[in-house]
Amino acid sequence: MKRILHSCFLFFALFISGSAFSQAFWTETFGAGPPCGSGTPANVGVPTPTNGAWTIAITGPNDPDANQWYISAEENGNAVGACGSGCGNNRTLHIGNVSTSPSAPFACPAGDCGAAYDAGFGLGDVATDKRAESPTINCTGKVNITLTFKYLTEGDPGNDFAELFYFDGAVWNNLGVMAITNNALCIGQGLWTAFSVALPASANNNPAVKVGFHWINNDDATGTDPSIAVDDVVLSTSAALTITTAITACTNQTVTGTITSTVAGATSYSWASVPAGAVFNPNNTTATNVAITYPSPGTYSIIVGAFNPLPFAVSNTIVVNVTATPTINVAPASQTICTGATATITANGATTYTWNTAATTSVINVSPAANTNYTVVGSNGSCTAAAVATVVVANSLAISAGASSPSVCPGSAVTLTASGAATYTWVAPPSTTISTTSTALANPTVATTYTVFVTSGTCNGNLTVQVGMSSGLTLTVAASSATVCPGQTTTLTATGALNYTWSPGSSLSTTSGSVTNASPNTQTTYTVLGDNGAGCTGTANITINMGAGASIGVSATASAVCTGFTSTLTAIGATSYTWTGTTLTTSIVQPSISVGPGTYTVLGSTGAGCNSFSVITINLAPPLNVQVTQSSFTTCMASNYPQFSKPVTLNATGASQYNWSQCNPTYMTICIGPTITVRPPTSTCYTVTGSTSVCSGSAVVCVTVIPQFTMAVTPTQPIICLGDSIILKTTSIGTLAVLPIPSATNANGYVWTEPANAPPPSLDNPLSGTVTAYPLNTCTYTFEIYDARACVSLPRLITVTVLPKPLTSIAIPTINNVATNTVCFVGLSPGAPDNTITLTGNNNNVGLPFGVVPTYTWSSGYLQPPCNSQSILTPQNSNSVIVNAPCRLPSLVTYTLLSGYNGIPGCRRIDTVTIRGIDCRPVRNIQFQTATVNDTICSRTCVTFINQTDTMAGGPQTYTWTFPGGSPSTSTLTNPTVCYNLPSNPSFNVVLTVANPYPIPTGSQLTAYRNKYITVVDIPNVTIIPPGQYISDTTIRFGQCVVLKATGAKRYEWNSSYQLSNSLTSPNVTVCPQHNYLYYVKGWNSSQCASADSINVIVVEDCGEMFVPNAFSPNNDGANDVLYVRGQCLETLTFMVFNRWGQKVFETTDKNIGWDGTFKGDIMNTGVFVYRLEGKDYAGKGYSMKGNVTLIR
Repeated sequence: MKRILHSCFLFFALFISGSAFSQAFWTETFGAGPPCGSGTPANVGVPTPTNGAWTIAITGPNDPDANQWYISAEENGNAVGACGSGCGNNRTLHIGNVSTSPSAPFACPAGDCGAAYDAGFGLGDVATDKRAESPTINCTGKVNITLTFKYLTEGDPGNDFAELFYFDGAVWNNLGVMAITNNALCIGQGLWTAFSVALPASANNNPAVKVGFHWINNDDATGTDPSIAVDDVVLSTSAALTITTAITACTNQTVTGTITSTVAGATSYSWASVPAGAVFNPNNTTATNVAITYPSPGTYSIIVGAFNPLPFAVSNTIVVNVTATPTINVAPASQTICTGATATITANGATTYTWNTAATTSVINVSPAANTNYTVVGSNGSCTAAAVATVVVANSLAISAGASSPSVCPGSAVTLTASGAATYTWVAPPSTTISTTSTALANPTVATTYTVFVTSGTCNGNLTVQVGMSSGLTLTVAASSATVCPGQTTTLTATGALNYTWSPGSSLSTTSGSVTNASPNTQTTYTVLGDNGAGCTGTANITINMGAGASIGVSATASAVCTGFTSTLTAIGATSYTWTGTTLTTSIVQPSISVGPGTYTVLGSTGAGCNSFSVITINLAPPLNVQVTQSSFTTCMASNYPQFSKPVTLNATGASQYNWSQCNPTYMTICIGPTITVRPPTSTCYTVTGSTSVCSGSAVVCVTVIPQFTMAVTPTQPIICLGDSIILKTTSIGTLAVLPIPSATNANGYVWTEPANAPPPSLDNPLSGTVTAYPLNTCTYTFEIYDARACVSLPRLITVTVLPKPLTSIAIPTINNVATNTVCFVGLSPGAPDNTITLTGNNNNVGLPFGVVPTYTWSSGYLQPPCNSQSILTPQNSNSVIVNAPCRLPSLVTYTLLSGYNGIPGCRRIDTVTIRGIDCRPVRNIQFQTATVNDTICSRTCVTFINQTDTMAGGPQTYTWTFPGGSPSTSTLTNPTVCYNLPSNPSFNVVLTVANPYPIPTGSQLTAYRNKYITVVDIPNVTIIPPGQYISDTTIRFGQCVVLKATGAKRYEWNSSYQLSNSLTSPNVTVCPQHNYLYYVKGWNSSQCASADSINVIVVEDCGEMFVPNAFSPNNDGANDVLYVRGQCLETLTFMVFNRWGQKVFETTDKNIGWDGTFKGDIMNTGVFVYRLEGKDYAGKGYSMKGNVTLIR
């Protein structure tokens, strides 16, 4: 133990919040041990076999009796918030004394008395600089690591303190001084306090992590218990997510990504790449194995995030280097060679190549005997691709050649053609090249043989083609009648050729063939040209004469008409008329006919001689040029209900009458006439037909209806609960709209239409782009926008789904068919009955739409002061939760259930249930101490015992104290006061029995025994005795010393070090005061039992004479070898000696240092020197002196 000093310290609380998904992967509890099991240094034994042994590192100077790190239950590991205590069975790591330390005999003979340490007496006994180091902790696969533990500490800030260290596998890192715990209510014991800190990033995936606790004691006799105690050291990680995939890949090839270590509580995952572009398949939220394809080369960071219904930031990243997969090309891809020839194949697109021939160059030469495929594999690093080239081997050429005619007339053209090879050369005799293609054109004048030379690859050959000569033709021609009447026909026949052409053709039935019919109106000579098909030709002529007839005249109402129109022809000059012509299928006998465009012949007869005829042509008139103009080429939709566009006016010209097709009265004002107005719902082309008496024409005009612009409304799937409202907002107006949208009117701007089943009004501003809807049932609104042109958008139908408010109830358990809302608070008691209760929320709505799922969120009243603890043991977002009572108070706690529907804001209901907590704890771990922490008490004094047992455990408690040798000897008070006299045996036992009405028999009563807990010592009679005197004061002369002896106690401390040559804790001291001084000594038989004495040392001021001798002889004979300043009362001085040239040869400010007759190590010769002396005496009186002194050798 140590001396208790009253000091004030600031309390600092360090707390770092951890993830709700933290996972502990390393725990050190230091194990359980026998009660009061002491004296086991921390580096002896293995507290947790699965972890390994702790070690103690010497990190600085340590005295022989330095404090020691122990692992034992002498300092019991109590719960956070409890005061420290000893002699338990929950071992801790803590600093204690050693059995040889100065205070051990009367404070802790065994050395280990829990977190109590010897602060020393400043004698160099207990200075400590040690670190307790954990076994190696493997953090492979762990990230975001948090270190937590509970501890208590005090010491002496800046002098005796504890530090937290962390080892990263290479060096130890100081994480800071451990803050003094709030020990005000735990006098001398300390308050167990929780501590949490995030380890540096270097701990992530580190297999060689350690934690350490460092203790420093500077042995300055000052410090306060507790020293330092630590328990329940835990390393945890928030969401350790591990992924694997290939760290190198090729573009457009697939690799696998796998989540090899998932996160507790995570229900979904996301895969992503930076930069974006990697393709994941499947890319859903539950995939732990995906196929990854990289479309482009580069460096990708593959990031996998883990989620539960409430996202939390847990992810991991792997860097993948992607190389471009080569694109291999071969040229040529296919080629043909002759047997024995060589083919060259060239590959490109990669950096290295490997052929199936074992060649590794980009170009190969091959000579296959048969058709062969050659495969090349090209590589860019580890990425490969392949291509195939084909070589076809041909044994011989299969060629053919011929002429367009075997013979021609001299100078006529003939076409020569060859096939079956790659190149051709046509040669006419003797060696004239006439073509280098597969065809040649020749004009032989004599029979000629032509040669074609061909090649294909390395194959070649030739063929010949003969062309003969033909002579000219002699034709004959005959007529069935050499003379004809007008309108009659004669047959002309030619012979002597194969093909015939007749002229002039205007009066012939045909101009080709060997036979034709001639119908001349005047005498006409006909010529026939014949050929034999081989280029030889010949001609012949024949004349047809005309007989006399009547003079016929013909008139027409119109010389030209359009198709479908007629002109009336009238003939005169004969008695009968027969009409034939273009549009007549049979002859018509009458003087007048109506005909369309064409040539018509009228044969007139008078009844004698040749009939006469007349020919008239009615020309085909071009269609009328009907023109159409329009007020606008484009329009837009003006209405959706009904659908029609803005009006466009169409105007036609160029005819006398007009008829419009695509006639639809819904969208047109009229279908006849030159001017109409149209309002088509879609782009439409209109045809107008204009006509006169002899012709018609048409024109087409198109009106383009600009596509309607679109817009969106958010939210896209509006859902509300009955009685709520929702804001519907216009977004994403299409680029086809012309802005700005005009001010709202009933026909322009924003127009919302309420449905019939939504009793109006259910919109707050139906002419605004943003409206608030509050329908009473599910209904569909129609929304339209009219832009700056008054063009309407496509209509959007917005269905607002109205759900009923959640109807939720809370069910509590029943016991014997009786509902109960009671749960036991059992503290740390395992296996106690009735310590949890199940609360169930039920949604009572019926007929909810598909996909609408009730949701539940519970919250606990225990999270509020004074408990501040979570009591919901199962997930809080379930309809049913299991709860307990983590604290004794408050006794009535309200749990809140927030119910609603998944993802639907506003649909919320709050229900509550009140739970009664009953204290059912047994009595455990009795603790008590004295009101004033001390190791002993003085005889004939009293001490108050403080009961530190949890007085609330199990309800009302009773206490039975037993104090053998004390007065009173028993008590039932909570904190009794007992007095002791000095007996023959100064140590006394204390017994405390605590009982409560807890129903479990083994826990209703507990007794604690403290053997020799109270030590009683006598009050010392301290006396100071100077040598040879027995009175209270003593007298000495100035400059003398006296020995003062303290007696009557075990330990002493003098009040002042003034002119005191020994330690302040020595019983005997030597003092040499220079003026009257009162010395005071205090003696102890224990830390509490002390008395004091004082003595006044009176100093007689007899300074004597102060002078400097006038001579000295530094000849080492032992007499006057050194020149000193003489005098008893000198307090300060400056003594200087000068030679005869004024050079200073000696100076001192210490009267005990004199001049030995040397200067800078050289011996001075005999001579007279000058000295100067200045200073003051102990009374503060100044003095100055100078003179001569003779040095004699």
